[in-house]
Amino acid sequence: MSSVFPLIPLWSWNWGVFPPELYLLVLELLSRRDDTASGALAILHLASASHSHFGLASSWADRYARKDIQKIHELEATGEIPTVGASSRTGLSILCKRAAGICSVCNNRYVCNEPWTNLQVCDGCEPFYFPKISAQQLRQLYVFTPLGMEMTRGQKFEGRLISGVRYPSPGDKSRELGEKIFGPLYRWKDLQELISKKYLVGKREYGVGGSRERRSYRGEEYGYFCAPDETADANDWWPQALLWVKACAAWDLRLAPKSRNGLRPCMADMLVFREFRYRFDPTWCPKRTLQRELDDYFQCAGCWTDSKLWDKRPWRICNFPFQPRCLATSPLTSGAEVSQMWNELASYQNRCATVRAALKAFPCILQAPHFWGNFDLDEEGVGPKGAALLAAQAKLSWQGAPGRSFECLLLRLPNEMIEVRCLNLLGNCTNDVLESIPKSSKIDKVTGDPGGVYDYSQIETDI
Repeated sequence: MSSVFPLIPLWSWNWGVFPPELYLLVLELLSRRDDTASGALAILHLASASHSHFGLASSWADRYARKDIQKIHELEATGEIPTVGASSRTGLSILCKRAAGICSVCNNRYVCNEPWTNLQVCDGCEPFYFPKISAQQLRQLYVFTPLGMEMTRGQKFEGRLISGVRYPSPGDKSRELGEKIFGPLYRWKDLQELISKKYLVGKREYGVGGSRERRSYRGEEYGYFCAPDETADANDWWPQALLWVKACAAWDLRLAPKSRNGLRPCMADMLVFREFRYRFDPTWCPKRTLQRELDDYFQCAGCWTDSKLWDKRPWRICNFPFQPRCLATSPLTSGAEVSQMWNELASYQNRCATVRAALKAFPCILQAPHFWGNFDLDEEGVGPKGAALLAAQAKLSWQGAPGRSFECLLLRLPNEMIEVRCLNLLGNCTNDVLESIPKSSKIDKVTGDPGGVYDYSQIETDI
């Protein structure tokens, strides 16, 4: 009971009709993390009720989240994470971030708990502020010097001088692209200490083939750890694949890779739409049934079914803010590349904040494609404040989503894991459209009427 009911300040007497013990019990229940920020907002509203309530909530939060507070302040003191002002990382704000599922470093949604600190981190902050390297990649890129081997006296070097973890765990399906789990992993800051002592150096032979290797992209550079020979040739492959895996895992952890590839077009696009709103829309909350999820999806997607608009929908995988690549653990990374990758992280976080600001100011902007297209979120100088202002102005002039009838085909082409295409059928013959679609494509027919009633059905075809 002592952890639930901390020492109540004797100077606090203005509680209203309820005793302070009841408020503390409510705070305890609200502090449990969920998929929305409702609990965290309720805690903040309670703390804002009066000076007495603020003192009670702050005192309770300082004790309840003391481990996170201590760890965050230690990382700030050592410069491992940036400082953002004393008021931004109080015990109350740290606890509310954990309850709302928000990154401990920035304000993006978290994707995992960092294994050494147990802090919630997003996909951008984890590889940059908490870089790691797998044992396989360590052996490929670095070699232990005779001095380093002497320190172990013939025993296994990694086991004596650095400690690792097996990560991700088998239950963490959101980080899996395949069936295998690779490890252990080592903290890069531990290895930097060994490099400074000349126990560890980069392999010279890596430098010979470095230009070829650097043209490939590895999952470790984006915070995903797998076999080191799993690489991609395009810089957008890993960010898009990891986002797709996360969207599927958030829907159902039992969706294995083979099951994900077999999803119907409507379901595939709905899962990515749901992930977009989870990440950026503060008003989003999960629906209780599949039908309600689809209704919520069609309410917005129906406004983008014009062929000129469909590829510009903000929840399309390639239109998400682009997760940057971190090269901190590469022995060939130059000073200019380090500066560039940190600039890309800042740009990524700014783009995420801009999208959140637009949705917060105008929650229905996803039903207004013409307003969304009026400003470029990547334009220099827009930023979160500019996006919020433009969205607020658009909200005042918006007359509501126009009711209209539409009919379209959503299709996923063979061997395409993510992409969903839309073909508007108004004025066209369905059979003529189907003849232009490659064989073995998955096709859904979607219809909507001005009353907001949507329906979709699968088209069975042997073409």
